[in-house]
Amino acid sequence: DRLRSRGLGDVYKRQIKNTVSLENTGDLASVIYDKADVFTDGTPKLVSVNSPILDNESFLQLAAYTAYSSEQRFAAPIVSAYSGDIITSYISDFKDIPGCGMEISLHGRSVLLGTGELFDAKGISIPDTERKSGYILYLAIGGRYAGSLTLKEKLNPYAESVISDFAALGGIKSVLLTEDGRDVSERLAKALNVDELHYECGFTEKADIIQKCKDQLALDEKLMYISAENLEYHTAADIDAKVGTEFENADMLMSNIGIFGLPVAYTASHMAKRLSAENLAFTAVIKLVLVVLALTGCATLWFIVLLDFAASVFGVLNVVRMPSADTLSEDPED
Repeated sequence: DRLRSRGLGDVYKRQIKNTVSLENTGDLASVIYDKADVFTDGTPKLVSVNSPILDNESFLQLAAYTAYSSEQRFAAPIVSAYSGDIITSYISDFKDIPGCGMEISLHGRSVLLGTGELFDAKGISIPDTERKSGYILYLAIGGRYAGSLTLKEKLNPYAESVISDFAALGGIKSVLLTEDGRDVSERLAKALNVDELHYECGFTEKADIIQKCKDQLALDEKLMYISAENLEYHTAADIDAKVGTEFENADMLMSNIGIFGLPVAYTASHMAKRLSAENLAFTAVIKLVLVVLALTGCATLWFIVLLDFAASVFGVLNVVRMPSADTLSEDPED
């Protein structure tokens, strides 16, 4: 009842594409969540820059040049924050390090932009007074620390409740995939209480993890993968749930806030199965009684027809017990 009063009825009425997907939802054993555009906004925002040796404009210019050729999520806000022109001929030897950062040669001098873990791996010292917690990227010039950038991303307000509701309903395992580094990813995983975390995941790594999770399940256990990726094929998951606009290969569609209604779909699937079993058992019993009455001559034809009609009406009324979209589509903030 608590889930019904807070959930979203559209999750199973209009966003689940077929009955097979709804049925599979009731057999979920694991759910894999892709972080970007599901639990957080797709692009983080640059909040501040800090450099002990450069002015903010010069520091931001170096960071923008370093991030310019990267497709990582945190590159775009850094490049956008720089108001000047970027002369690409100045950039050479670009190296993208997924989830950690990137490195270039600018006028023959090495510039590194990345996470604290990347700096530690490269043996570049960050002063203790400059180390910070949060979504932080550091910049080094010629192997020496030059400053930091602070980024922030908005967390989906319903992320934690989806995971906790699934765990409470059926002990469903939660797996989080991120493209970010270990430090940022581990903080998010701890905040959401996920069961399993995989960070620094590119496209290939995500596909391998989905397949591995599927292989670990029993035949009657189902796997759901929730992402905002526009893939041209169905993944190894039993249910491909998509956040965003129409996706051709999606089994389920929802908004970023609509993920809150997923546990409702789980309970609706169980209710549908139970009502179907009840109707089947009741109908079988009534039919058997009608056959016995007809063979023994203990009832008239009109009585048998009336009893059969009453059984049909009971089946319809039993299905009406399924919660309606109006009942389930209340504002989750209420």
